Amino acid sequence: MKISVVVPVYNGEQTIASCLEALLRQEYPPGDYEIVVVNDGSRDGTRRIVQEYPVRLINLPDNRGRIIARKRGAQAAAYPNLLFIDARAIAARDLLRQAARINYQPLMAGELGEDKYRSPFDTLFYLIRRKVYAPYYPQRDWGEQLWIDEENFVKTPKGTTCLFCSKQLFLQSLPQRQGKTVSDDTLLLAAMVKHKKILRHTGLKLTYLQRTDYKSVLAHIYQRGTLFNDYYLRGPSRYYRLWQVVLFLLSAFVGLSLYSLNYLLYGLLLMGGVLVALALFLAENTRDVVVILLYLGPVALAFLAGIIRGKLLSLFADEGQAK
Repeated sequence: MKISVVVPVYNGEQTIASCLEALLRQEYPPGDYEIVVVNDGSRDGTRRIVQEYPVRLINLPDNRGRIIARKRGAQAAAYPNLLFIDARAIAARDLLRQAARINYQPLMAGELGEDKYRSPFDTLFYLIRRKVYAPYYPQRDWGEQLWIDEENFVKTPKGTTCLFCSKQLFLQSLPQRQGKTVSDDTLLLAAMVKHKKILRHTGLKLTYLQRTDYKSVLAHIYQRGTLFNDYYLRGPSRYYRLWQVVLFLLSAFVGLSLYSLNYLLYGLLLMGGVLVALALFLAENTRDVVVILLYLGPVALAFLAGIIRGKLLSLFADEGQAK
């Protein structure tokens, strides 16, 4: 089986070398796979680093978003089987061999080499995913194979960190709306699952290098909030109802705070109580409670700000279409 590995990357100088070295060390016939890196207008040293490796490099003149970067990579791919992998992902040596062995598409990595205590943010996101995607996460507690269909799509952990699919299925599943504020991975997978079930398999293993510094994490979460709005908050869903509740409480807090500083104090105390309650709900031990109390607040605010940004962008877009 011949495979084109497509690596979209934007400002990935910290991890792209490790990513490419892992891909070049694959236990797979060198003549049966290629590596195509799509540099999505990076402003750091990504381009210079990639040029040091025996891979095909496509340079986009500016940052256009992952949808367009993946599309360019797919169109340039020499082979009909595509494996998309994130620049922050370090593939296991047998990743391609396992993809060929399982021989199913669309196929998603089920083992991301997560270390709960690698960093405070690893801890926080692990605990959140464990509750949001219960009982499917972590997959090692569920089983080797997790079949994702239209019925369980929202409830299951999914993403394009490592996705194996045919070029034909990928191109026909691309969303019509494209850009940096479009929920590219979710819209893509939602279109795919209408054609065929997605298999999330623990045979496909990699290690995902979570961002660990405050600035990059909060910037990423802010962007994820915008993308979350683009798919999950565009129509009735359990997340849409939750957003309505949050919006009502936020509006009430702001309105009452403007009316009286006492209400501002009461609101802050209430939010503190909610944070403690969430810490007790999410945590598995005392150490987890401390991490949640220290890090959940800023992360939640960044995510909320991203959602509000997404709502405003959607509003202006809708008004523009109406005119």
